[in-house]
Amino acid sequence: MRVLGVDYGLKRIGLAVGESDVGMAFPRPLLSSRGSVEADATVLAALVRDEGFDAVVLGLPLTASGEEGEQAAICRRLADALENLGVRVHLVDERMTTRSAEAMFEGTKASLRKRLVDSEAARQITQSFLDGST
Repeated sequence: MRVLGVDYGLKRIGLAVGESDVGMAFPRPLLSSRGSVEADATVLAALVRDEGFDAVVLGLPLTASGEEGEQAAICRRLADALENLGVRVHLVDERMTTRSAEAMFEGTKASLRKRLVDSEAARQITQSFLDGST
C-alpha cells in the first residue's frame, strides 16, 4: 500500500510518502494551505489521484492528555472532506511529532527549518502508521 502522509496546518501542510512494501516513509516538499479545509482537501485529493496513493494518513493533534482540541476538530473536518471526495483516510495520533522534528533541525536556519519540520512530522506520522503503532 502506498500512502500520502499529511501533517495539516492552517499555513503549511507537511507531506510524506509511505510504502508498506518496504515499511518506510519519506518526507516530501510541503504545500502551502489554500486558506480553507475544503480547498486543501480538493488539492490533496487530486494529489492522491494523480500519484496513485491508496489512502491518506492524517495526523490527529491530540493534547498531552489525549483529548481533542480545536486543531483536532479541523483535522477531522479535513478527513471528512477527503472522504467525501472518495479518499480513504486513516487518522493517526501525532502527539510530539512536531517537537521531535523541531529537535532534529535545531540549529538550522529558521526559514529552512520551517519548510523541513512539517514534512518530517508527516514522515513520523506516516512511519507510525506503517509500523502499526496506531
